[in-house]
Amino acid sequence: MLTALSKILNQHQSEYKPSTNKLSQTGEIIYKALIGDIGGTNIRLRLISFTKHARIPTVIKSSENMKTNQFNSFTDAIAKFLEGVEEIDWPEFAGIGMAGAVLDNQNTLTNAPHWPKIIGNELAQQFKIKKFQLFNDFEVASYACLNLTKEEVIQINTAQEIPNKIKTVCGAGTGLGVANIIPYPKYPESSEYVYQVWPGEGGHGSFAPITKTQQEFVDFLLKYFPERTQIALEYAFVGPAIPYMYAFFKNRHQGSELALEKAEGAHHSFDVDEYHRMKRSKDEKEREKANFPSHLIFEYGVQAKDAICEEVVKFFVSIYETAIGDMAVRNLPYSGIYLVGSMSLAVLPYIQKNQATFMKEYYDNRPYLKDVFDKIPIYIVKEKDIGLDGAYVVTRQMVQSYLSSIPAQ
Repeated sequence: MLTALSKILNQHQSEYKPSTNKLSQTGEIIYKALIGDIGGTNIRLRLISFTKHARIPTVIKSSENMKTNQFNSFTDAIAKFLEGVEEIDWPEFAGIGMAGAVLDNQNTLTNAPHWPKIIGNELAQQFKIKKFQLFNDFEVASYACLNLTKEEVIQINTAQEIPNKIKTVCGAGTGLGVANIIPYPKYPESSEYVYQVWPGEGGHGSFAPITKTQQEFVDFLLKYFPERTQIALEYAFVGPAIPYMYAFFKNRHQGSELALEKAEGAHHSFDVDEYHRMKRSKDEKEREKANFPSHLIFEYGVQAKDAICEEVVKFFVSIYETAIGDMAVRNLPYSGIYLVGSMSLAVLPYIQKNQATFMKEYYDNRPYLKDVFDKIPIYIVKEKDIGLDGAYVVTRQMVQSYLSSIPAQ
């Protein structure tokens, strides 16, 4: 795939020459960058242009329906995205949020075991990009959360935010991402604060079932994954777990009317055994065909159109509540817990409908912490592209740092 790009790659200069960049109408230099938000399911890439102080970039090109399982590597995905890009628009910089831990500008993408390790410095050389920086996906999402307005979030409790305290960002999607935003005084005894994001991989902590139904579900999952003796939190209730969750409740309520399958059965398969076999296949083409309509399960459950789907949504939210509560007591994020991601948005109508009981069981079992819980606001972020927004924030900062390191001409 890279062969088709070899001509433009060879033409592109590796030495940074800012004088060759176009100027904006205000006389500022225009830079080009590749930004992205890469997860176990979706690949979101944008080619953008921006000036040093631009709050919002100009989008040159945006990816459409790129799926992680369609590519054998991140290199292949980038090459496909950059096909047809003229040299004048070729990115000089890249800032990419990746699911999973990033260390020394390297990442092994979570939930994409067929991808080789991603090494930012090698990608910079391969694509003739001056600086190619990898970030944890929730690190970049957290920086975007710092710029959110009240109109871009929905508060789902009544707690009052305390300024300049810890913020926790958590999101359920293909995985469960977690990061903390830590405030620091700009200088000793200053009333101004700066923020540092500390990403983590908390979603891979062990899932501890606290009800009989949760324990039965863990036992059900272990039948599909006999090589495991534990189930990680994110495999118990987010993206990868939804097909198994549906099958679990379908088995528990045999004889129930399957409204979803009656309506969508001609277009989708709801056979979890077949899905599981294809998902774990060593054959790339078969893995690509592994698809389970989890989004429809949430849609039918939230709208109360299918009893099994309702059970799935209720079960999902109950585990999410525990995860949120545990983060609250561990981090004391008095400046707020921010829930991001597709699944958080998918269950928002259900949470709003049941707002009076949301988190109630968790709180009621810890009455001695009532004063703490009353001071921790919980928000759901409405913006779907929070990862790309954050990728722009960190990329712009990276460019500014890079430029300041270049000796004056």
